Amino acid sequence: VDARAILGTRCRACARSPPIRAMTPLFALILPALLAASPPRGIHRSPSPPGSAALSWRTSSPAAESWVEVEGVGVFEARTIGSEQHASLGMSFYHHVLIDRLEPALCYYLTLRPDGTRLDLRTAPIEQRVVRFTAAGDIGTKPSSARVARLRAEWGADLHLLLGDLSYANDAIFPWSPALPRGERIDWWRVHDKFWNQQEPLCRDAVCAWIPGNHERREGSRGKGPQWGVRSTSLRSPLPAGRTYYMLRRAHTAIIMLDSTVPTQHEMRAQRTWLESILSFLDEDESCVWIVVAVHRPIRGQLIDRRLQRSLSPLLEAFGVALVLSGDRHQYERSHPLGASGWVQIVAGIGGRGQSAPIHDPAPDLAAWSRGPGFVGIETDPTRLSVQAYDIGGREIDRFQISARSARPSRPTIDEEPNRAQSAADSHHELPGGANVHRIPE
Repeated sequence: VDARAILGTRCRACARSPPIRAMTPLFALILPALLAASPPRGIHRSPSPPGSAALSWRTSSPAAESWVEVEGVGVFEARTIGSEQHASLGMSFYHHVLIDRLEPALCYYLTLRPDGTRLDLRTAPIEQRVVRFTAAGDIGTKPSSARVARLRAEWGADLHLLLGDLSYANDAIFPWSPALPRGERIDWWRVHDKFWNQQEPLCRDAVCAWIPGNHERREGSRGKGPQWGVRSTSLRSPLPAGRTYYMLRRAHTAIIMLDSTVPTQHEMRAQRTWLESILSFLDEDESCVWIVVAVHRPIRGQLIDRRLQRSLSPLLEAFGVALVLSGDRHQYERSHPLGASGWVQIVAGIGGRGQSAPIHDPAPDLAAWSRGPGFVGIETDPTRLSVQAYDIGGREIDRFQISARSARPSRPTIDEEPNRAQSAADSHHELPGGANVHRIPE
């Protein structure tokens, strides 16, 4: 290891100083140990085409020295689809692998080499009566973020939605480098590594699908494009380069992931055109019972994006979307049925980042709201869609169901548990352990 070359690359001025030159032999002894291969960390799965699995992990060794072995039934192929090297306080190498030709409803055994870490990869069945997935946004890297990730993993779903504002890397400012411009004082990859380390219990054995939030747009790009939190997924994404909106299909349920942060009108129109074509296709598909839309910024309520509302609301009405999941506001909110089709909006910006200011004057279309970290669990079958909201202690704070009147209802029926019809005196419900949910009576 040429310590002088590394020092010259990272800090040429420091490398020329006599104290640093005197320490060069010491660095030459320490750096090989620091750069030695480490066990895989931050293991996570991403959306991939049917019959395949996209897997990523981080080590301190280059991509050429890391690979995956697959054991199972059938003929399959594991190939590297990307790698990244990050220079931070340490050295990180991210490895992205796509495993093709997987059979449905089977368990494959993966071994990450050279470390030998073992993973179980279970593929979904072709026909799946019950679909379970979770949703939360505005996550960050706080201890509460890690705790929410573990709770979501324990819920037992095979799909998790990350509703934007993932890592908040723009909060990681180096206090000891005030001479640098603000944009260069951000240790992007240290926060990136910590984020995926915390989310590993959630994303190791289940697919994690993300959408960008406003913090992804800001960090490192000054509003010009998504950079942070999305960058690590770009190389292994099955989507066209640069696209941050896509659809996931699970049996009778279609989940459409949208980008609410597109910076130009041209990109917003392109996304709307794509969404209209997807909804038109699903409208003719009799096997699709439920359509769920996920978008970072809420479409209704307080502090909304009017441009987004004008673009998406007519399509939600026209094609019978049942549920809209969003984040941005750091609290849980549930709306009353909206519009002629009766779609429901859930705000789930409760992934662990923090709390918003309390709502003193709730919007008239809110049926329930709560503060504090947690997540939302969704379960669908051909006859109903169930939603349960949980706090960081795992206590249920809200529950409701949407019953299908037909293959896909133009106006679903909302069934609340407990019933939403209640007196104003019962509008604030205390739950065990100090958790609370606020319901706004009609």
